[in-house]
Amino acid sequence: MCDEFLKNLDRSVDLIEDFISIAEFPGAAIVETGLEQRNKVLAIIRDRGSISHSSLLRLCWRIANAQEMRAIIDDLEKLGLVRKTQGVFGGINYDYIEKRSR
Repeated sequence: MCDEFLKNLDRSVDLIEDFISIAEFPGAAIVETGLEQRNKVLAIIRDRGSISHSSLLRLCWRIANAQEMRAIIDDLEKLGLVRKTQGVFGGINYDYIEKRSR
């Protein structure tokens, strides 16, 4: 019985430490999730070079809802990674801005 307890002790300690860090800094889990969402959306835009707003929403339905997507796109624009442009048929397109090495 002691052997079984000792095998599970490390995992139990890890779970408790994770819980304490989330309890102390509840926003930490949300910030990480937001960062992950932003990185996934950026990867989709970067892979396509340019994408319409409606196509992006269809591709990202599991990543973020429409409100979260607006915030993510705003963040990416502020960071200079994405440019919002007017589409041919009046919609909005998002263009990836490549970083140039100096």
